Amino acid sequence: MIRNVLAPILAVAALAVIFYASRYWFLRLWDDPLFDIAILRPQGGIIGRWLRGTDFAAFDLILWAIAAILLLSVLQWLIDRLPPSD
Repeated sequence: MIRNVLAPILAVAALAVIFYASRYWFLRLWDDPLFDIAILRPQGGIIGRWLRGTDFAAFDLILWAIAAILLLSVLQWLIDRLPPSD
């Protein structure tokens, strides 16, 4: 039961870490967008690119912090719903 809940949670957490780390990525590991998805460019900065030209562009780090808190809150809520193992 725990494995069925924990695996997707860990996958979402890993995806969040990859999205966050993409803003600091400076190496070009491939020439074209990854998997031909235009938003997955080699230089990263996915969230900053999404927010460019909006009023929220200056607050991308704060938005990352809010997203992390929300993700951890949902994770805690899901873990609290698991039955206790005896």
